[in-house]
Amino acid sequence: MSKISLDNYDLQLLALLQENSRLTQYDLAQQVALSPSACYRRVQRLREAGVIQRDAILVNPEDVGQKMRMVLRINLAHEQIHLQQHFHRTVRDAPEVMECYNVTGSADYILIVNVPDMAAFHDFSQRVLHANGNIREYETMVVINTVKYSTTIPITSSDVSGQARAMRGGNGHCQQKALNGRTDGHPQA
Repeated sequence: MSKISLDNYDLQLLALLQENSRLTQYDLAQQVALSPSACYRRVQRLREAGVIQRDAILVNPEDVGQKMRMVLRINLAHEQIHLQQHFHRTVRDAPEVMECYNVTGSADYILIVNVPDMAAFHDFSQRVLHANGNIREYETMVVINTVKYSTTIPITSSDVSGQARAMRGGNGHCQQKALNGRTDGHPQA
């Protein structure tokens, strides 16, 4: 969790930048009713604090030959830390693995894998899955149709309220400073 408190201006900026990271400080300023310099300072602060992790361009996988997406459910045979770390390194190093989640439930891990075709998936499964003696079993589900895909984290003003409640420890008293860093009623630039 971020070590900085976020106010409604920060949340508005984050929501806008998630939709279009190429917006200029002037564009942002018009939409959130702050000056361009205030928007710049806020965005820089969000970057430095790690709230904004990075800027990226989303590429259509099919347009670059990655026509198949698979969801894999993986169970490990043994859960010793060194064996899990080895598995983590292996999937981090495999360019086909787009996402990897350690989950609860009937699986230990869920992987999202993009490949151009079944031959490439076979190569991946031999190199990454079968070569790892600690994988007890895996199930592959081929994605037929993507109904929804989003990289946008939902952000609402209630997120600030929840953060403020956590900061005050639930005692019902929260100074304006907890929301925007100032107590004079004006937003922090």
